[in-house]
Amino acid sequence: MVGTAQKFVALNPAYPRSWWIVAWSSDVEPGQVIPARLLERDVVLWRESDGRLHCMSAVCAHLGANLGVGGEVVDNRIQCPFHGWRYDDEGRLTALGGPGKPRSGVCLPTYQIIERHGGVFLWNGADEPDIAFPDLLGQLGVSEDDVHFTKHRWLLPYPAKHFCENNSDGAHFPLVHDTGGWGESVMHDETPTMIRAEHKIHDARPWWSFANVLRRVRKREIGNIVAPVTGDLVTDSYGATLYTVRLSGRPGVTGSALYSFTPVEENSFYVMEMMLMPRLKIPLVDSVFHYVLDHAMEFGSWTLARQEAAVMMHRHEPERPPYSSYDRATVAFRRMWDGRIDSRSALDGTSVRHNGQGAGIRVKKVSTPDDLDRVEGSQA
Repeated sequence: MVGTAQKFVALNPAYPRSWWIVAWSSDVEPGQVIPARLLERDVVLWRESDGRLHCMSAVCAHLGANLGVGGEVVDNRIQCPFHGWRYDDEGRLTALGGPGKPRSGVCLPTYQIIERHGGVFLWNGADEPDIAFPDLLGQLGVSEDDVHFTKHRWLLPYPAKHFCENNSDGAHFPLVHDTGGWGESVMHDETPTMIRAEHKIHDARPWWSFANVLRRVRKREIGNIVAPVTGDLVTDSYGATLYTVRLSGRPGVTGSALYSFTPVEENSFYVMEMMLMPRLKIPLVDSVFHYVLDHAMEFGSWTLARQEAAVMMHRHEPERPPYSSYDRATVAFRRMWDGRIDSRSALDGTSVRHNGQGAGIRVKKVSTPDDLDRVEGSQA
């Protein structure tokens, strides 16, 4: 449940002010407390008995115990496992372990979250969100009753930003995933909070042909036959951190998804994937269909992620890359990512958290969410 914006803070201002998928709703039952490491910070997710979900710093203000490791929900307050200090949903200390009166002014940082489609979304900012939540179902012309959101989560050992910007890089799809000769991205829309691009694959090979199956066997990538990226895709990037993906010019929900690539540490992140599949509305048949298709989609998505990882883990980007005309969407994405980092010092120096001046892209540092004219342009 989202309260007043004034009580919330940014989890880590070195990352874009935007939405991030941080958990599944099913991860936290009523009365339960779980720890999480997100955006290089320790947090705790906990539910009150009526189901209201909260997120706050996991570090107890007393002597630093992690509230998520042995912490409990007591009388709709989260209780520290070390000395029993209790905090309310706004992070305020309300009780000690005994009858003493708690000191006033003791308060833990709290973070703004919402739940949608069975996912938990965190707003990395102290302000009210300036990004409307993606209406993927509206884009597809379906309702929540028409679909299942199939959820998958993997931990990968390289910087989140490298994976994030691939959603705007149409040139990589046919090569990294070995489905065509070359690719390009066509920009359809760009605002301070959203980029829409269509990624076209040219010279796509017949995917189910004998020659291509043999090619997959020789490359030891036969699993990739389950999830080919052979058709054109449309991706929407919201705030540079939340993405919708759907097949270009094809009806139906299969192949559509909602994604976030949420940092754990500077060089690791979770792939948080919410793929759509049609709901058959025939109880037993739908359950079996959902189970089988869910596992097939997870296997196919993991295969694609492995292909990305093989390239991303060995990247050493040069200073001021010589961008080509095929990099327009990538450059636009980099402008938006850095433009939404609020910290005045976060873009200084070298870091895999951002692009910075070394990427050859000029971006104003943002001090307030009202500064919508923050992007000066690109030197590409």
